Amino acid sequence: FSGNSGSGNGLNAILLSNSFTFGATTFSPNALPYYAEGSFDVSASSTLAIADGVVIKGHDNSGAGLGGRIVVKPGASITSSGASAESIIFTSENDDAVGGDTAGDGAATTPAAGDWYGIVVENGGFLNMSGFTMKYAGGSPQQSGDDKGGIKIIGDVAASAISNALFDSNYQYGVQVKSDGALTVSNTTFQNHTNGKTTDYAAVFAFNSFIALSDIIFSNNTNVDIRAFATTGTSSVSCVNCGTPTTDPPDLLP
Repeated sequence: FSGNSGSGNGLNAILLSNSFTFGATTFSPNALPYYAEGSFDVSASSTLAIADGVVIKGHDNSGAGLGGRIVVKPGASITSSGASAESIIFTSENDDAVGGDTAGDGAATTPAAGDWYGIVVENGGFLNMSGFTMKYAGGSPQQSGDDKGGIKIIGDVAASAISNALFDSNYQYGVQVKSDGALTVSNTTFQNHTNGKTTDYAAVFAFNSFIALSDIIFSNNTNVDIRAFATTGTSSVSCVNCGTPTTDPPDLLP
């Protein structure tokens, strides 16, 4: 799909409904947003590249099994190479500020943290993304507290990477890395992470995993900016040129 537009439809978007991709696939920009309903899977041995100018919206979590998410399966990868956080937008279907009024309901709905799931990278998947915004994701408030995050990475074989990004108003965690995963994040802002299923929500969370942060801005994350926890092995977070983030435990950073 490339360069498509539309209006006056029941859904003003390009629908990705419980579907999957094989091989090398590129999402190119359209006047319409892409719309994830249920799980859109990047299949094993496949790569999904997201071009500058793309808007992807997720179905809200109001219907059983419909909450939008992109799932990177084992052996698959997702990539982008935007120059700034405005290059690519991931957001809720209720966010009319980008991609238009997707649901065609005017001001009847407004976006909120946890409207949709976001991106899930399963064990053995890989994420290398630059130049994007992730908003209003994190997962359903009805599910367990630690099964959340705008981007959730589970036990990557290789270290995933995020740069030139903005995480804004996600539920429970902006980014969560768990089960011996590894992630590097640079030139990125985490802001307005202000609620969650449990009271230990954070902008960045490492659970039995490793996160290296550099050139990070933290703003208005009302509990803590960074949390690390381990039940087996260790969790490690480093932070270079990150200001003075609040952490749990308090002595997490040197």
